[in-house]
Parts: sequence; structure tokens; C-alpha cells
Amino acid sequence: MSEPARTDAVSICTIVSANYFAHARSLIESYLEHHPDGRAFVLLVDRVPEAVDLSDDRFVLTTVEELGLPNLDALSFRSSVTEFNTAVKPTFLRYLMREHGLAKVCYFDPDIIIYRRLDELSRALDTSEVFLTPHLLAPLGDDKLPTELNILQAGTYNLGFIGVSSGQSADDLLRWWEEKLLAECSVDVARGIFVDQRWIDFAPSLFTGVEISRDPGYNVAYWNLGHRKVVEREGAYCVNHVPLKFFHFSGFSPQAVEVVSKHQNRFRLVDLGDEQALFWDYRKRLLRNGFEEVSKIPYAFGYFDDGVLVPDVARHLWSDEPGSDTRWPTPFAVSGPNSFRAWLNEPAEESTGHALLITRLAMEIYRIRADLRRAFPDVFSQDRHAFVAWFVQEAARAHSLAEIFIQPMADGLEQYLTNQSASPAMPAPAGKPADEAPQAALLMTRLRAQAHVALVRASGMPQVQKMKMVLPPRQRAALRRALFRLVSGRSRATQAVVPAPHSAVEAQGIVPAVALPPGINVVGYLGSETGVGEVARGMLRAVNAAGAAAAYTTIELGDVSRKMAFDSGAAQPGAPFDVNLMHVNADQVPVVAEQLGDAFFANRRSVGFWFWELDTFPEEWTDRFALFDEIWVASQFGQATIAAISPIPVVRMRPVIDLPEQRRPGRADFGLPEDRKVFLYAFDALSIPERKNPLGLVRAFRQAFGSASDEACLVLKINNLERAKEVAAQLGIEEGFADTLRREIASVSGILLEDNLDRASMIGLIDACDAYVSPHRCEGFGLSLAEAMFLGKPTIGTGYSANVDFMNPANSYLIDYQPVELERDYGPYRAGRTWAQ
Repeated sequence: MSEPARTDAVSICTIVSANYFAHARSLIESYLEHHPDGRAFVLLVDRVPEAVDLSDDRFVLTTVEELGLPNLDALSFRSSVTEFNTAVKPTFLRYLMREHGLAKVCYFDPDIIIYRRLDELSRALDTSEVFLTPHLLAPLGDDKLPTELNILQAGTYNLGFIGVSSGQSADDLLRWWEEKLLAECSVDVARGIFVDQRWIDFAPSLFTGVEISRDPGYNVAYWNLGHRKVVEREGAYCVNHVPLKFFHFSGFSPQAVEVVSKHQNRFRLVDLGDEQALFWDYRKRLLRNGFEEVSKIPYAFGYFDDGVLVPDVARHLWSDEPGSDTRWPTPFAVSGPNSFRAWLNEPAEESTGHALLITRLAMEIYRIRADLRRAFPDVFSQDRHAFVAWFVQEAARAHSLAEIFIQPMADGLEQYLTNQSASPAMPAPAGKPADEAPQAALLMTRLRAQAHVALVRASGMPQVQKMKMVLPPRQRAALRRALFRLVSGRSRATQAVVPAPHSAVEAQGIVPAVALPPGINVVGYLGSETGVGEVARGMLRAVNAAGAAAAYTTIELGDVSRKMAFDSGAAQPGAPFDVNLMHVNADQVPVVAEQLGDAFFANRRSVGFWFWELDTFPEEWTDRFALFDEIWVASQFGQATIAAISPIPVVRMRPVIDLPEQRRPGRADFGLPEDRKVFLYAFDALSIPERKNPLGLVRAFRQAFGSASDEACLVLKINNLERAKEVAAQLGIEEGFADTLRREIASVSGILLEDNLDRASMIGLIDACDAYVSPHRCEGFGLSLAEAMFLGKPTIGTGYSANVDFMNPANSYLIDYQPVELERDYGPYRAGRTWAQ
């Protein structure tokens, strides 16, 4: 990488870790498009990756070691990757002006693109020594994120950009800023610190020669896009009638272009105008510059020297512990018993003989989380058991903790449960000898439930606080009954001795009995173009058809699928009746219940309609039963799985299969060939493509018919294929799945349908095909299979899971399979579970 020739143009620099090289290349590429002889510099806060070829990059690379920072080990350990990258900004600017003789230099965050020459900026730095851009030039005017308070907490000026020129004032500011950041650069909004930004709020009053630009063409980003209109005119972009200088793509992901930025909810891409092209072009730049290659490079300062991830909470502990820099001068090292990591796993108490260990790391998590302090106020005494159960079950996922940090407390909990289960105070369930009683498991269930109750109490629901209760009355009674059944081992036949929900609540005097009118409140994703949404709509139609009083509540929380209109029939909106029928799967129950509020469940009988596809139910979801009186499931497969651990009745209730009477479109409406046999598979991409297995179907089709067949055509109808990119990480969807699928279906001359279809059109599509195929690895029911069979279509499906309730060798074609273990998580389907291959 040779240094470019000197020029009078303003020079630029950026700071990255290795996984952001594609962003840096894109920034510098855009700069050199307008400044061919410009000089560009990159500081790498990381190790130089061997696998990445940097020889053709047109920038000067500086490593963080070259800055000569005092005690680099300490700075790199105490700081997160974001904190470290921002902490060295003034140091790097001073280094460039000193070592490379730069008279004018501008720092740009790597996720910025420059759209024209920076001559105006260069001229401004002839008369000023520091050039800043505010986050906002006008009020936001709504309550979307980020709010004006959020901006206030982050800082008046956005330090994704700063320009400086040589002079005493700039040097004084950089030295002062450097001193502050090397001592204190963190994300700690409660203390008034947001990495490097809040310090610069002082700049205009403490230093001379500071210019604050009100030009809307500088630093356009999601936080100010509401009052900066970007338009394209003759191949160039303008903002509020002035040229666009640079755009800041903060929080942008090329896998979720539609989101605009993960830091906001004010816009989606479809809400924007000419700005949409900016985001699509930026995505192309990133991919062209190696995003998919470099984005997976691990951060060198993110791990202990044995490869274990350093939790952010451990960094804070090291930073806050007096004398840590002398006691553990190399905190990444793990050899020996006196390492910093060993210290993290030591007891938080000075001396205790308690079997239930609470480590220093666990105690720090407790200290920084107000919800945990509210939930477990007496953490070293009566709340100790529940807190330890929470930590063992949830802390790894919540705080990215490696197993090595969980194991000491897990060992203590296991020993405690073993000791307690052997105690005479815990009798075996009726009819079982003591040596067969799963007492440890029952105790663990009880502790998990206690932890969940405490966290719900601490969540701050106004009704709960006002009534000074652990849970809403309805939920509290159900949870008590559930625990009573678990610990006492009562069978389904003896459940009548447990008080009914209303009488249990009334007996405690918690809430008065309210006589609600009889009827059914159907709750669910009624507007969602998904199978779960259709089953809820079918149930609402069934209730209406039966002449029962019905109401409906539509849930949208967490649903990113397309929305559709539906016919509610005679049902009214709301929940005025005495029975809730809630079509929300177990994983989403807590968030939906919090949205609905405790009054929604008071004095009502509540039934949950759940789909679950694997043959074991997640233990961490056992607290979800507490809200309901019984659970409905769609199949014997689901019934056997959930009933195995359920403390309440699990009833098999088949979904409604009814077909719309209006005209159905035919093959011509979908562009399907009339002269070939059409094989159809329809599914929702948000239902985890790996579970639905469309790539397996394409491979099977290719093996049967080749790449181009005159006799057969494969058609895939997929909902939410693009939206799946937004939530790919949490769903476990492989990066680039949509592009891979498009290539694969094209390779067999197949047809991919992504258009939004109403109910009649979807049934028409199934009716237009010659055969329906589902190569799923597991199913919660198989609604489209049942609909195809209802229409008399030859139907092929994996001979495993819920669909075998209605599919058998006499009425369909069942695919043989082998059970396989999941090698990694796919959304809620965890590694180590099994499904069909």
C-alpha cells in the first residue's frame, strides 16, 4: 500500500476493526471518486488479518500499536470494540498531523459515503480549526426513536465526522479530548457519557476557532432524515436544495436494507423517496468491497488468550476494580490461579459456607441491571436460590457468557438440588417410590418459576405495582396451581381438588369476582399472512359459525410478515367475554401478555393454542403454562410433546380447514405452464427455511427431472422472503439464503412466487397444481398439506411430526426420513434437539 502523492485537497481518515474493512474501502472509494489525488488513512484497532489481501487498497494503514499508546493492554481490555475505536480518535488525528504533515484532515466514520468534492469544507478549514456537524437542525416533532432526549443523551454533535486544521486551538482541543477519552470513553448514559461525543459538547465554549455547520448537506443520517429531503437531479443528489456532501449509513445492514437503521423506528425503506436508491447503492458497494468476507473476522481484542469471549461486563469489572492494572497487567492471560478470569469466578462474598455460589461476575450483572435488583432484592438470602436459577438458565444468552462463567454456579446449584431432593421434607409424588421421584427436576422447575415471577414483578407493569402483587391475579392463581401439581405429583384425574380460577382469586381477596358475559375472545395474529394467522382466522370463523358470542384482538407485536384484511363476521373488536382463546405460540407468550396487561386475564378462563414442531418442549418455556387453564394443540404429536411436561390439560383441537367460495384464479393468473405437471410447495420464510427445507426439494426435483424438464415444473410460493433478512440472525437463517434459493430454483427452470396472495388466491394456487410437496424436517400441523388433500391433490410429505395425524400410506405419499441432531440453533429450535432428514 503506497502512500498517495501529496495534494492541497483535504485528507480523510477513518478507524475500523478488521470486520469493517468493507466499510472503510467503500468510504475511501467514494472519497477518491471526487478527489483522485486525495490522501486517505485507516487506523486498524485490531490485528492485521492474514486472510485479507490489502495490497490493492488505496489508503495508508496504521495499526493501533503504532500510535504509541500507554498501556495498550489495559485500554484494549477495559474497552468494548466500539469504545476502543472511538477512544483513539483524537490520538489518531494528532498522529496524522504530526507524522504525515497533514494541514487539514477530516475524520469520517467508516459507514459514510461521500457524494461530491469537499472544497467548501476545505475552505472552511482555512478560517476555522475545528468543523462540527450537529445531529439536528430542526425539532423531530414525534415520539419515534431516536427521540430528542436520546439525541441529548448521545451528544449535540455527531462525531461520526469532525474536521480539523493545524493550529493552536485544534491542537489544544485534540490534546484535551485525547486525555478525556483515554481515561473515560464508555457507553454510560446514566453517568452522562456516550463514548467520545458528549465531551465535544464543551468544544464551542472551551476553544476558539470552532465552526458549527448548519448546511443540511453534511452528515445526513437516520436521525435527521425527517427534515432533510434527499432528491436526485440529473445524476446528483441534493438535500433541501443544497448539494449532498456525505450520507451517514449508521446502523445499516446489507442483509436488512428495508430497516434503514437498527437504531431507529421512524422509517422503513418503503417510506422514503429518492433516498431508497442511496441505500441500495450502498449495499452494492459493501458487497463489492468484501463485506461477506470480512464481516465474519473475529475481533482480536475480544477474547482471552485461550479463545474464550471476554464479556463486556468483565471489562467493566476490571476497569472499576482498584489496582487492577498492577494486579492483572495482562488481563487477557488465563494461565495460573491468580488470573483476572479466575478472579471473576470467585465468590462475591468474603466468606460463606453456602452451597449456592454467586460469583463476582454474576454479582456485577446483578449490580448493573435494575430489573434483577428489583426481582431479587435479598440476593444473598431468601432470593438467592431464584437468582442462581435465573443465572444458570438465562445469563449466557442475555450477556454472551461462555460456559466457563456459568459452570461454577451450575455446579453449586446441582449440588444444592441433589441435597434438597434427598431431604425427607420433599416427599415423593403419590404412587411413586422415593428413588423414582424427580425431585431435583421439580425443584429446578419451581426455582425457574420463582425467578420468572420475580422478573415479571420487576418489569414495572403499572397494575402490578399499584396492587403490590407478584403477578396479575389470574396469572398468580394459575402459577400456584401449576406448582402445586408439579410438586405434589397430582394426576389429571385429581385436578378437581384444586380450586377453580375464579374461586381461588376470590378466596385470597385479591380482586372481586366480576361476572363477565359468556363468549370467546379470539386473540392472535389475525392480520398476518402466516399459517398461525390463518389458523386464528379459521377459529374466529368457526366460533361465528357456531353462533357463539365472539370478539377478537389482533396482535402485531414482533410480527414482520405482510398484513392482510380479514372478515371478522359477527365478532366485535375487544375482549368483553369470559373465555380467552389465545393463538400465540409459547415463545411469544411473555411479550404478548405484557402488551395485553393483567386485566386481560383477570376473571377469565384462558386457553392457549400452541404449535410446536419438535418432539421435546423447551424447559425454559415451562413458565408459559402459568397464564392458562389449558392448552390446545393441533395434533397427537404436539399433544404428546407438550403434555409430557405440562401442569395443565393439553387438548387436541384440529385447526379449521374451510375453503373460500369466491372465484379462484387458475394457472394463467400465476404464469404457470399449462403443458407440464406442476409440483407446488408453499411456506413462510419466517418459519425457519432450514425447517421447511426448500433446498432439499430443489435437489430432489433436479435428481428426478434434471435442470430443464418438458414434463414437470417446480413452483415455490414463499411469503416474507425479503423480510426474513431483517431477522435472519435471531431466526438462524443463513446469510444469503434468499439469493441462494433464487439461484437454485432458476437452476431447475422453476418458478418462485413472492407476491402477496389473499386467501382465495392461495387456495386457487394449490388447486392449480398437479401435486403438492412438503419436504419439511418437522411440522406443527401442516395446514397447506391438509388444504391440498382437501382439494384432492396428490400430496407428498415427510412422514414425521404433526402431519402424520392425517397423512398415511393409504391417502398420501410419505417421505422416509432419519432423525438427525441439530448442529446449531435455528431460532427457537436449539442445537442438540432432533428433527427429520
